Amino acid sequence: PPREEPERPPEAISHEIAVPVEHAVAAVDRILELMRSSPYFYAVPFGVRFIAASEHYLAPQYGRDTCMIEIPQELPTYKQALADIEESLCYGPDNLGGRPHWGQYNELNRERLVELYEKLPEFERVYSEHNAFGTFDNAYTRQIGLIRSDVPEPEPELDLTPLRIGVDHLLS
Repeated sequence: PPREEPERPPEAISHEIAVPVEHAVAAVDRILELMRSSPYFYAVPFGVRFIAASEHYLAPQYGRDTCMIEIPQELPTYKQALADIEESLCYGPDNLGGRPHWGQYNELNRERLVELYEKLPEFERVYSEHNAFGTFDNAYTRQIGLIRSDVPEPEPELDLTPLRIGVDHLLS
């Protein structure tokens, strides 16, 4: 008999939040509570991993040892379910210092970038230097308000010629 093709799995998307390692247990507890009280069905388990602090200004792990919590969700119901978790861990009044993963679903915008990343101005200065013509600008950078800032002009070099002439005159 001909072999039956398996059913195609549902489409899904993933969301990952970085919380300071000291808040790992509280974050997992909060996610479980949000899942229990949510009208959305969570079809798969979420993952937890630990990462050392990063020195990169816009890394979710910047300046702190981090617990990354990844939450997959089936489409098309994912958006509000994941937005609720992100709001609770990252932005709400009793947030746990979470920062969303840049490469997965997130609700980042300019206001949130400023709130989450204290080194954003330094990053934008470097970004501006290396993106003077907008080569790296795209729909996502515009959506989150990542901007090219005004790069300060370098200080003019001092012309030391008159001093050299004066010293040469004294030595002759």
